[in-house]
Amino acid sequence: MQTSTAEPQVIFEEWSAAAGRIGVARLNHSRALNSLTLEMVRALAEQLGLWERDPRVSLVVIHSGSERAFCAGGDVKTVAQKLIAQDKAFPAEFFRWEYKMDYMIRTFAKPILVWGDGIVMGGGLGIFCGASHPIATERSLLAMPEITIGFFSDVGAGYFLNRLPRGLGLFLGWTAARLTPWDALHLGLACDVLSSGSKEDVFSRLRDQAWVGEMSSDSEQLQRILEHWRVTREPSHLQRFEATICEVLAVEDVSSARSRFLALEISDVWWQACRNAHLAGSPLSAHIIFEQLRRERDLGVLDIFLAEWSLASRMCERPEFPEGVRALLIDKDQRPRWQPERFEDVTTEQVQSHFIPDPGIAETRQFFLAR
Repeated sequence: MQTSTAEPQVIFEEWSAAAGRIGVARLNHSRALNSLTLEMVRALAEQLGLWERDPRVSLVVIHSGSERAFCAGGDVKTVAQKLIAQDKAFPAEFFRWEYKMDYMIRTFAKPILVWGDGIVMGGGLGIFCGASHPIATERSLLAMPEITIGFFSDVGAGYFLNRLPRGLGLFLGWTAARLTPWDALHLGLACDVLSSGSKEDVFSRLRDQAWVGEMSSDSEQLQRILEHWRVTREPSHLQRFEATICEVLAVEDVSSARSRFLALEISDVWWQACRNAHLAGSPLSAHIIFEQLRRERDLGVLDIFLAEWSLASRMCERPEFPEGVRALLIDKDQRPRWQPERFEDVTTEQVQSHFIPDPGIAETRQFFLAR
């Protein structure tokens, strides 16, 4: 009888360098555009802990085995299916491990290079933006599309979206705006843009170097290596609208922000796609994203991930998130039944109820801190 063993969804290896070793994680779930499963986020978190403690490992590389996508996000389809089936344990476990992994990447004691070629969205952007050296290519397409599925801008977005000029982070969360590599570079979400065809040459050069196991020195050396393959910078499309976005959305009232945004009359295909995504997205999510970014503006990294874990727990108790995933990814009828249907019908009480801390937050804090 023949047996077949499926390949792991993340493949780990270590490369020997001239001095030191390089830990390498290759996302290997290409048929799903490397959407992050529970197996993947748990494996990544556990392996990152091993590499951080190993004095022989000086550098970590995370990349994809697919040219189409680095990572299209979390496996929200499975999470939603579990919620629809009244399985509350699986979603709780998934988000605990995903956010732990993201927190580890954001606070890792050694340089992490993420090669973000192709699609980098949602959970993929959490990995990408958390790394010390997030590299885009000319093929990169980045976005935070959670509003389209009735969720919120998670995976540390309360940190990296709030570090953008005031109003821009809200715009990205509200519109699922698709960013070019040049937009990402302009915003500081990517540290450089390299040719997609240079990947193997870059990795070969990494193996030729002597790494000393010191964060500052190794980071500087890594940056010098990457600059060798830098491509000619192109204009950022988003930059054309940046001043307008900041002027309109840098306000403290959610209704005012939305009315000012929708009042803008800009004849641009990209802008209209952003506007339409906002209008089609969950009205409740729009309110929650606004409140989330406001609350997390001055929090530290750990507290942001804890707040987002608590918020994710609350979202999983309510129908908006599974309904959004059903409409876009399961049944694909593109007709989510949002509750409420209109932005103006969302109440303050509905929004604030999502921010009641989950009782497991103290335990989750210790879980995130454990390496």
